Amino acid sequence: MEHQRQEPGQVSPLPAARIEDDFIQPLKPMRNVSHRRLPAALPFAIAGLLVFTTVAFGATVAHNFIAAAPAAVSTATANVVGDDGPIESPDQTAAATSTDTLIDTGTSTDSPPATETPTEAPTAAPTKAPTKTAAPTHNLGDLGNLKVKNNGDGTYTFSWAAYKGDKDYDYYKLSGVKSPDKPGYVEHDGQYWDGGCVDPGTTSVTVSVGVGTWNFNVEAVKLGDSAVAVARTHVYKLTVADHTAPPVVALNLSTKVNADGSVDLTWSKYTGSSFQYYGIVRIDGDGTPTLKAGQTPKVYFDSQSKTSYTDDGTGDLGSLVPGNTYSYRVYAYTEAALGDASGVTPACEVGTILGISNVKTVTIPAASGE
Repeated sequence: MEHQRQEPGQVSPLPAARIEDDFIQPLKPMRNVSHRRLPAALPFAIAGLLVFTTVAFGATVAHNFIAAAPAAVSTATANVVGDDGPIESPDQTAAATSTDTLIDTGTSTDSPPATETPTEAPTAAPTKAPTKTAAPTHNLGDLGNLKVKNNGDGTYTFSWAAYKGDKDYDYYKLSGVKSPDKPGYVEHDGQYWDGGCVDPGTTSVTVSVGVGTWNFNVEAVKLGDSAVAVARTHVYKLTVADHTAPPVVALNLSTKVNADGSVDLTWSKYTGSSFQYYGIVRIDGDGTPTLKAGQTPKVYFDSQSKTSYTDDGTGDLGSLVPGNTYSYRVYAYTEAALGDASGVTPACEVGTILGISNVKTVTIPAASGE
């Protein structure tokens, strides 16, 4: 092939096109040659498309995994949809404001959060129960339970165990008060049952108890600057029901005037219930002696075995004047006001009359020589 010489400054014309130049410069536009070059360009187009698709797909997958990572530590409630359905997030304290749903596109490579094994609370060592301390007894001796016998006549006999301690004491004292008050001669303002004071060698006492509910106890008492209890019984609650007085019975009284001017009186024994005393009433002249409830006879006896008395003019009935006339009468009575809930009247006063004797009138003989 013939070449032309090129002068300085002269632009060389483009060389004539050759078929083999298409492989060297494939991207130059060429008219009317595309139908001839498509088989050669097709492999490059498919390869480029595959590279682009692969890059785009990889970026999408990487984006999905990167976006899912923050949800594992989010405090919002989220639902993970998989083969097992919705699983509630373990964090229940956060506000459930997120409505995002993460789609499981395959087996996750993230390790599931470790499940914390609950720690069993340690068992506390058993606490030893406190030992009860007995209430202080103030070193008082125990006289045991108080025993009570109903005598059927309005009186009751109280008995107790003898004190065997080493403390000195002067007497036993029976205390009785209306329930719910607490008995105790020493402990509760010196309350006691009249007639219930007995010597140390005695462990029983009989007293009349009126209608009502009573609390009784007995104390062994030592006297000094003040009374001190050295022992006591347990409290006994006694209920005495209201009852009516028995019918009044007749007593048979007889008299005998002696030469010395004294008068012997003898009467029959009272055998009814509720008896406590005999009483003798004397008046001057020929009349009917009377004893009213609440009065105290000038002469009385508290024993049913006492059925006689001699009036010699020197006793409580008063003097006997020779030549004068006197009338006598004997009564059996009790302190208790039977049928009356007012209870016991003071000692030696008549509450209820149980028996009345006939009236006997005598005249004291005049002195000889008058």
